Amino acid sequence: MQTILHRLATRDVTLRFIWLALFAVGENRAADLTFYTEERPPTNYAFDGVIVGSATDTIRVMLARARLRGRFEIVPWQRAISLAEHQENTCAYATKRNKERETNFRWLGPVSSAQAILYARAGSTIHLQNLTDAKRYRIGGYLGDAFAASLRDAGYTVELVDRNALNGNKLINGRIDLWIGNRATSATDTFAKLIPALKLPQVDLYVACHRNISPEAMARLAGALRQMRRDGTFDTIQARYGSPSRLPLHSP
Repeated sequence: MQTILHRLATRDVTLRFIWLALFAVGENRAADLTFYTEERPPTNYAFDGVIVGSATDTIRVMLARARLRGRFEIVPWQRAISLAEHQENTCAYATKRNKERETNFRWLGPVSSAQAILYARAGSTIHLQNLTDAKRYRIGGYLGDAFAASLRDAGYTVELVDRNALNGNKLINGRIDLWIGNRATSATDTFAKLIPALKLPQVDLYVACHRNISPEAMARLAGALRQMRRDGTFDTIQARYGSPSRLPLHSP
């Protein structure tokens, strides 16, 4: 099975329905590494019982080319990043790198990119010319999110919840003034009642792995990612989810 996955991953990644099925079967075998993530389209989310997305698909092909087995699971983000920090052979994705986290993990990537958006209620009188204008408002974020953490560290008023989707109702009900989301927020039930107030700069997203992860595994995965960048596989995956690559490659 692993040989089949490797050959398939180095060929046409548009044959998605085939290799996703193979990956789903492969996850039933003993995994070399466990990858925890959250439900956050388009980088990582569940579709027909399989975890997919621009970051997920990239990691799956990396694993196949590196001849490693991975297990994937969706959990609340705060739990995902905590498991990656404290449990060996475990990684969490997809996340920003920041000063607070930098030395707590080994890093792979970028495996995708993201753009945070500050949303306001439809009909709101809030008009933001820049991020500084948002300092006077209450912003909804969620625990463990690097975007929310960076705003809070910079002195913004950020109220955190366990699940980002809860912020939609908080915003509609006037309990917060702005919600830090992304373009996938358009898939939420509350989207019709929201307007984008400010788009933040696009950032690179990485895989954060336990500090004691095997150096050999990290080297093989990083090598697979470099190969994917060279042969166009990375760009093909990103473009499929609407996020063409403009990302530099960083070594672990």
